[in-house]
Amino acid sequence: MTTTSPQSRPRQDPVDSSDMTSRLRHHLLCGLPLLLVAGGCGYGPFDNKGYVGPNVIRMAQPRESGLEEALEQDKIKTIVNLRGENAGKDWYDTEFAFAQENDLEFRSVRLSKGRLPTRQQLGDLIEIFKTVEYPLLMHCQSGSDRTGFAAVVYRLVVLDDPLEAALESFSIWYGHIQRRTPLDKLFDAYRDEAAGRSFEKWFQQDYDVARLEEKLDLPPDERTQ
Repeated sequence: MTTTSPQSRPRQDPVDSSDMTSRLRHHLLCGLPLLLVAGGCGYGPFDNKGYVGPNVIRMAQPRESGLEEALEQDKIKTIVNLRGENAGKDWYDTEFAFAQENDLEFRSVRLSKGRLPTRQQLGDLIEIFKTVEYPLLMHCQSGSDRTGFAAVVYRLVVLDDPLEAALESFSIWYGHIQRRTPLDKLFDAYRDEAAGRSFEKWFQQDYDVARLEEKLDLPPDERTQ
């Protein structure tokens, strides 16, 4: 397993939205009540799999069979786990071992759907997207909130998409109900403060969690301190 050693920059191609119709059909079949309760049908038979351009696969927590499929069909080179390091948990140990056995780069970033990422966490995510070998598979638990957030960051930093286009990856189509979470509000802050700057430049110059928590008037249970 590799842990650093960037190999190549990803191609900056437009996002593939060809599965939108089938995704809509799936959510209709699942039923909106189930979607509201479960935060998306991203577990079990439905893996909430989608593509962010040709080089990034997004999904819910993959089973080993899902990892095998991603390796065989999508030729992944890197796995990005957005649930953080969880040594001793079956899902984590299986994933880590799979990466080792298949010489894949394995990276972990601990994101929370209920709090802003720390400067270290968001910086690590940006660094991963800019340096790892592609194709890349990224996931959280349901593939909805943390994975949707990361997909937007990828589109802003690597694909250089406009914010409104990038936010299409953070939507009900993948089970993210517009609940005005801190992750949603982070992009509101960027929109308000961008002043023509890229997301990465805004992050480098102005991203301060305590300041943003005050600006966004986040309640105590959504603050990092």
